[in-house]
Amino acid sequence: MKAKDWQRERKAERRRLRTMPYREYLKTEEWQVTRRWVLLRFENKCADCGDEARLQIHHLTYEFRGNELAKHLDTLIALCPACHGRRHNLPVSARANIR
Repeated sequence: MKAKDWQRERKAERRRLRTMPYREYLKTEEWQVTRRWVLLRFENKCADCGDEARLQIHHLTYEFRGNELAKHLDTLIALCPACHGRRHNLPVSARANIR
């Protein structure tokens, strides 16, 4: 495959990832790889409190969705459910249910 063809295909794939429903995006291989990199970057600890249980990945911005791994890992952080909920200003009762 030529470089130009690969770039065109990658651009189309990023567009597809960016526009698919968010819950579907979280099931993609692209996201799973990205998620693993973020967890490694934060040494499997919550960025806010250091907890290691049930970590979730928080987008600081959704602007780069589908292209985080290539250039924008710094827009993602690992958080425990409680801290993730705080970042979204959710009541305590709803914090365990966010993804």
